[in-house]
Amino acid sequence: MTLPVHLPEQNDDGSFKDGLDFSDYTRCQTQTNSGLFKGRTGCPSWASNLRELGELLARYMERRAGYTCPRVGTPQRRIIHAQTKIIADRPARIATLDKLTAEYMALKTAGTDPDRLRVVERQIRALDGKLVIDKHGPSLVVGIVQYYFRCGYDSVETAGALNHVVSPVGVRQITHRLTQLWEQMQDGGDRKPSKDELRKAETRARWRLSGYCRKQSEKEKAERAAETPEEREARLRYHREYYYAHRDRIAAQQRANWKKRDKAMERYRSLTPAQIEERRRKAREYAAKKREKLNAYARTRHAALVAKMSEEEKAIRRAQSRAYADAHRERIREVHAAHRARKKAEQEAIIAPESSLGSGRRALPTQFA
Repeated sequence: MTLPVHLPEQNDDGSFKDGLDFSDYTRCQTQTNSGLFKGRTGCPSWASNLRELGELLARYMERRAGYTCPRVGTPQRRIIHAQTKIIADRPARIATLDKLTAEYMALKTAGTDPDRLRVVERQIRALDGKLVIDKHGPSLVVGIVQYYFRCGYDSVETAGALNHVVSPVGVRQITHRLTQLWEQMQDGGDRKPSKDELRKAETRARWRLSGYCRKQSEKEKAERAAETPEEREARLRYHREYYYAHRDRIAAQQRANWKKRDKAMERYRSLTPAQIEERRRKAREYAAKKREKLNAYARTRHAALVAKMSEEEKAIRRAQSRAYADAHRERIREVHAAHRARKKAEQEAIIAPESSLGSGRRALPTQFA
């Protein structure tokens, strides 16, 4: 019989090795959970109001990024700007964490300074938690608000609902800081935008209205039109080398920068269907021309990524690959058949001129015989 509290191990006869029977409840001390929002008055207004939550989240992310004064702009742009700054500062914090880890291992091996060992351990724990929160950014804060304030979970349940990305202590810290920050924003205790920030906001507004980007683009087009073929080739070679050397960083910046993303989407939406098809045709021609180089670079990049992965991540990646292959098997076969046909056509195109040239050479002696 299944017991209310038991260990998963069972005896040969099917009974459990240890546990509590229902009759044991009379001899145990029981406690009833009062339900959600235990010890709290309820959900605050800013947790259920999206506009207030956006303002609070923007100011909270700015403080995490190190901005003492709030920026001038929409909450979405302020959050993106702050998260971009946080991501840019992560390498320095990771280097500090590596340095503290090396010091911790040296102190633990020597065993001479236990006080310093405890201090370094606390610093490592705090910095590691900060890096985890900085990595997930505003999505983690919104998840804490959802489960803790809206659903009424406690800190342990909230951490479990978020797959233990953040500890219960971190949940309590973030919720307390959000509550304090909202009170400061309401009673005027929070800082106001500084004169420097107001000046920068006015400059950004004038820049968007002045059309400077369009004038600069026209100037660059005129300069490129006056280039010689050698100068053009040197410029393109420099950009290619720089892009391939910093491809991962550029891709991360493009994903985090709303200006570049919105500009690219605006440019793409303004194209006609004929222009979009022309762009795709050029991309196919470039891929066919540089296929070997692109494949070699892709293999090198893939090998570098695999080298950084753990065994668990490799197993997950292999399982995802098998699932994708099973779901798209027919399409993969069609792509492979088209690839083999293309390779065969390329080989026949190479062999045909050689055979015609060889027959002509053999015919030369007979013509002059």
